[in-house]
Amino acid sequence: MWWEAPTRWDVYLDTERAIVRRRDRSNLRVTWNHLGVVPRDRLADVLRGPEATRRRPTGSLSVFLGSSLCRFETLHQVDRLWRASDLVALARSRIEHRIREDGSSLRLATEAIWDSSAIACAIGARAYADIESTAASCGLTLTSVRPWLGEVFDAMKQQLKDARAVALHEADSVTLATARDGAPSIQTLPARNDASSNECLRLLATNSAIALASVQRFRLSLVPPNGPRMRHAFSDLVVPVSA
Repeated sequence: MWWEAPTRWDVYLDTERAIVRRRDRSNLRVTWNHLGVVPRDRLADVLRGPEATRRRPTGSLSVFLGSSLCRFETLHQVDRLWRASDLVALARSRIEHRIREDGSSLRLATEAIWDSSAIACAIGARAYADIESTAASCGLTLTSVRPWLGEVFDAMKQQLKDARAVALHEADSVTLATARDGAPSIQTLPARNDASSNECLRLLATNSAIALASVQRFRLSLVPPNGPRMRHAFSDLVVPVSA
């Protein structure tokens, strides 16, 4: 029996680039292809490919947002807020106050973690609309848009279970995640190269009163390492950074 499922695309996005992977499935066999890094303005060309002439959606698109595209807000003592809408309302108010931006221009999502705390992630509505437009123009169904940080930390939870502070270096940002007495904190700064990334991490650690030597550091490699198979949410591209 011959059977072919729609193509699935996974894309990591930051301010300047996209990492693209495509999953093809036929005859019950799944094949993942790492298509590499492309400039963001060329993403649609890569996604269209041979699908450009088809009228109906022929595949799905999952987007993982680099931290430079996200605004994080930590919500503490939210264990009494049972409804997701309450968490979103609280996060919107906090983010609007902090960045002096109309909360209605942001798309928000929350994820309850660390017992009574939650992390909210916001992305500008215009940036979200651009992603929706790209998917539609390529004949793809947009299935999810979510922060890469949470996905990769979840994929690495066994590796990070004893960590009190974790830094993640991306191509255009550095993020420091800490947890003290069950209270999480996430801070991100823009960074354009290794030198600025290291300096930004030093500033974040100082601001959090954490010794830099105690931070477990990782970076996103734009080149797949040899050996490991591709894993969910590009987690196989995360490599440790030497102190």
